Amino acid sequence: MSAVTLFLEEYLNGENQVTISSAKKNYEIGKRIEKYAITEDDIDKAAYYYRMAAIEGFSPAQLVLSKMYQAGHGVPHNEKLADYWLGCVKGHNY
Repeated sequence: MSAVTLFLEEYLNGENQVTISSAKKNYEIGKRIEKYAITEDDIDKAAYYYRMAAIEGFSPAQLVLSKMYQAGHGVPHNEKLADYWLGCVKGHNY
């Protein structure tokens, strides 16, 4: 795990943070890790946080995760999972 990932996780999980839903928090962690990614492990970690938010029904994370599966970015390329998460955004998959 890179120093960037460790820093962001520690900062965003700190006690000084504004209380937000865990889904949104996971999405924000994923977004920041992806933005400052140095290694492929960072991208994999971002995908993990997006997935946690997507499972909780946070549609921005579902859309990002769909695109990640479509491109094979941080996750293995998988058209079925890309379509599944895009369907969740559109309200078709529950």
